Amino acid sequence: MRELITQPAWPVLQADLRRDVPEIWLAEVARLLPELSEALEAQTAVRPAEEARLWEGVHQFIAALARHKPLVFFIDDLDWADASTLALLGYLARQAGGGSIRLLATLRLITPRAPMAASSRR
Repeated sequence: MRELITQPAWPVLQADLRRDVPEIWLAEVARLLPELSEALEAQTAVRPAEEARLWEGVHQFIAALARHKPLVFFIDDLDWADASTLALLGYLARQAGGGSIRLLATLRLITPRAPMAASSRR
């Protein structure tokens, strides 16, 4: 998402995002992507971070992007994701519905190296 501002279509997309995504949600996205806050002229959220607001901000931002063309989110090595990231992805998957947003992830199953580790995973 950080590379959006380097894309040739960014000027048009930038104007549409400013128009289509309410400021409150742009401010939440700016928590994760500060470089976009400047490009979108969004104020960084001053409220304490709330996970639900952040998730909805990311959803609103992604939904606005998907209105331009179908969007595929590719997450590599999902096995390295922390609990918060997995929860956000779950939220986005539930919100995507039948729209033009697709989530695709790769996961590597890790085989325990020691018998003790194998017994603790069951």
